[in-house]
Amino acid sequence: MTAFTNPAAPRVALTTMLALCAALTACGGQRTPTVAAPPAPYVAVARGRVDVEGGLLNVAAPVEGRIRRIAVKEGQAVRRGDLLLELDATKARLDVAAAKAALAEAGAQIRALDAQAAAQATRASRLRAAADAGAAEMQAADDAQGQSLHLAGQKDMATAARAAAVARLDAARHAQALHQIRAPLDGQVTQLLAQTGAQASPSGGNLLVLLPSAPRIVRAELADARADGVKPGMAAQVSAEDDPDHGIAARVLRVSPVSGPPRMEDDPQRRGMEHAVECVLELEGNGGLRVGQRVLVRIGGKAS
Repeated sequence: MTAFTNPAAPRVALTTMLALCAALTACGGQRTPTVAAPPAPYVAVARGRVDVEGGLLNVAAPVEGRIRRIAVKEGQAVRRGDLLLELDATKARLDVAAAKAALAEAGAQIRALDAQAAAQATRASRLRAAADAGAAEMQAADDAQGQSLHLAGQKDMATAARAAAVARLDAARHAQALHQIRAPLDGQVTQLLAQTGAQASPSGGNLLVLLPSAPRIVRAELADARADGVKPGMAAQVSAEDDPDHGIAARVLRVSPVSGPPRMEDDPQRRGMEHAVECVLELEGNGGLRVGQRVLVRIGGKAS
């Protein structure tokens, strides 16, 4: 059987399709909406490190001395004012004793001058009365009055000496107190670098390291191109680098106005070529993260 092809069939079909599209558009009155691509889930993604405000606290000896006693151990929690270490304070105690003796001497001198001044004042008064009555020479009365003034000047000097002795005693007591090294704040001893009997000095290095009892923060490094899009108050998620699926809620505290070389970049070549901006975030709880641990930071959300 021979098949016959109608040359007008394709043209008719195309015309029919165009008419159908026109009819559908007329009936609906609307065009098919364009679906926009979903926005990126995060404003910025950065690497960071867990920290506390101010960092770990290094404790050194404020004065020179031999370590007499260590009152704490590594891992121990301490409160502000607790004794950490004690230095030998023999010389400091002797200085306090000497200052006390000087103060006592100054007080005794003032009391002696007070007694002399009272007696001299009585004598001067009597001589003045006798001179006025003609029973004594006026010169003797004047000499007695001059001696009273001299004693008053000596008392002023003794009073100043007593004030200096009080200051020396306060300084000696302060120096003695420095031999007891106490915790400046609540925290935990993370590292003990001292031994009993060792010599300590302000320039001799740290004796121990304290982790302050403060909220955990994260110091993240943003790429320059992303820094302007991050604002204080933005919500964020922080997770350990080896466990990115378990995030901890965080909030952006501040973004540094300074750009500089990244400190967390492992590649020395990239560290010298690129720049980063530090972003500090506050963690809502620590989620098992340790200070110093490297983390992944995902920032997104609106400023509060």
